[in-house]
Amino acid sequence: LGPRILLTGLEGLSCRTAFWSVDGHLNMYWHRWYARLFDVVLTTQPHLVPEFQDAGCGKVHWLPWCGREHPWRPWNERSINVGFVGRVTAQRPVRGWLVKLLRERFDADLRQDLPPQQVVPHYADVRLAPNETIADEINFRLFEAASAGCAVLTPEIGPEQRLLFAPDREALYFEDVLQLQEQLGRLRKRPDEARTIGRAAWEKVRAEHLPIHRARSLLALMDEAPDGALRGEAAHTAVALTLAAMRRAGRLEVTAEPLLRQLLAVPERQPLAKAAWAAGIRMAAELGQDDVARQAVTALLATVNASHGTDVDTLLAGSMAALRAGDLALACLCLSRHDAGRAPAATTPHTLLMAWAEILERAGRPLEPGFSFDADHHQPATAAECLLLALRDAPDNLEFSARFERLLKGRRGVLP
Repeated sequence: LGPRILLTGLEGLSCRTAFWSVDGHLNMYWHRWYARLFDVVLTTQPHLVPEFQDAGCGKVHWLPWCGREHPWRPWNERSINVGFVGRVTAQRPVRGWLVKLLRERFDADLRQDLPPQQVVPHYADVRLAPNETIADEINFRLFEAASAGCAVLTPEIGPEQRLLFAPDREALYFEDVLQLQEQLGRLRKRPDEARTIGRAAWEKVRAEHLPIHRARSLLALMDEAPDGALRGEAAHTAVALTLAAMRRAGRLEVTAEPLLRQLLAVPERQPLAKAAWAAGIRMAAELGQDDVARQAVTALLATVNASHGTDVDTLLAGSMAALRAGDLALACLCLSRHDAGRAPAATTPHTLLMAWAEILERAGRPLEPGFSFDADHHQPATAAECLLLALRDAPDNLEFSARFERLLKGRRGVLP
């Protein structure tokens, strides 16, 4: 959550390299480019393995986060019955609701901004540890509370998490807040059951989830790793795409002009050329350089034929840049080039945005978790962002609102 540090020059190393994406569920918008600089990509989130593969990464593996070795603290020596460690802010309303409920109904103890080295020792004074996820991720809190021998109650997010901690034996899994309340109420009345679950979780961490276990897995994966990192000009383009994504999200201060020139000058023969052009067109539009963006869009369309027409992101960037510049005809021309001319028709800015939202949803790009989209500044790159732009100009349009709510339905970590 703090300052980002990027290693560059990786293409000059003679050893194999690995990138362990820890918070990819909130940083995929730049991890997908940075990971291309490494031979092996590891992610703590199993559902992101195919996403990294789709981004062109070679060897991709699920490597979960780990716990810490900590002495067992007897149950009767723990002073906190229900405890939660985590930052509660306006940007995390669901967590705020959870903490409010835990305090009001279970007299829960909340700790914020504990130094990392103090989290597990604190949890060793806690019996019951409810967990909360931002976007259905396997998170630090799960391992921290288990390392301390708490009875962990965590959201049900998929079968992989159950492989880490067996349900009902090493952790309790809940589908909703009603089930969480039932579980907490039961465990408070059955301290022996809670202690048994906490002890089993503590033993599981010591047996399978310590740093030494992850180190052994990492070394084994590296022994089998082929050379998969980008080299030469392609590596420089991957760095530029990483910097552009982080700058766009406000995560890193980067001088825009040299980066913009680099992105728009990438030759077509490069594997990341289309991605670089898309990033460059978006950057030019967001900088207010409409002439530069228009020239880039015109050059882009000259390269798009039936074999290139399925490149959604580049055509979307061109379409949105033209729309921002007030050239609806050029914006619609970019749309019509999608999928060799079989894209939905559009005649107004709103129908254009709705058409792109439909295309992006079908393409598996509904939204970008972790990226804070500003409709007054950013160019849309996902279905949700296209709909947000449409809603900005027509906030009372029921069709736009209904499409937006339907898109977000069932997705944890987002609110309509």
